[in-house]
Amino acid sequence: QQLQQARLLATAGKTREAISAYQALFGDNPPEGDLEVEYWSVVAGEPARRAQAIKALSELNQRYPSVPLRSKLAQLLLSDGRNEAAFQVLEQMARSSGGRDEAAALWFRQLADLPPSAASVSALQRFLTVFNNGDNADKAREKLADMQTEITLALQGCLRLGRMKDEGTAAVE
Repeated sequence: QQLQQARLLATAGKTREAISAYQALFGDNPPEGDLEVEYWSVVAGEPARRAQAIKALSELNQRYPSVPLRSKLAQLLLSDGRNEAAFQVLEQMARSSGGRDEAAALWFRQLADLPPSAASVSALQRFLTVFNNGDNADKAREKLADMQTEITLALQGCLRLGRMKDEGTAAVE
């Protein structure tokens, strides 16, 4: 019943109260496994303890990897701006049949709004080495093609302007 109360508090967004309820049950050492993932996922909602929770979930990922754990860890890392670490976790998820689609969706969401650049092209190419089929792979291929076209057109415009300057036919502002 106390565990259910802690879960209800967490679901209601009352993070501090939920953490207190979990700590009343377990102290700072929740039982290993799903409850430990659940506890540290709630703790991650407390800004002052977010880094501690990410570290604990990373350690859990080494000992007891699971799709829900990796999904939560990747989401936390992405929201923390630690994209490279998140992409490594998503690659781990992608190697499991049960997590592949979710990993592709989480990863592509991060790439969908990237502006055209060499780094963006590399990020999309990396994604496509991990996910070579499915809806997100199709979207990534389309985005990559569009991005490469935009970059090529911009470079051609710069080259043309440079030539026009050399010829003295460019109106320089």
